[in-house]
Amino acid sequence: SLIARVPAGRARVRLMAEVMPLGVPYTTPSLRVGGWTDLPREGAERTLSVSGLTRHTAYRWRIRLQYFPHMNYGPWFSIGPNGANEADFRTPP
Repeated sequence: SLIARVPAGRARVRLMAEVMPLGVPYTTPSLRVGGWTDLPREGAERTLSVSGLTRHTAYRWRIRLQYFPHMNYGPWFSIGPNGANEADFRTPP
């Protein structure tokens, strides 16, 4: 989940995420996109579920917001104390 806020105040947004096995570059076909939702002025928590991951695999992820109606994008970001080429999580065996 993500606490989302926009500088302009209230907005209609959706989450966009990429989740890739470690060592595989981020690519557009891997994009996971949530539904459009209203974001109040004070911000709100938004969640995007990801399924279909391979068992016992290390992954990295990044996420951003897309804004309606202009279809502008926020910057990509990932949260964690690790580097860009290190795993963010591992799926169970």
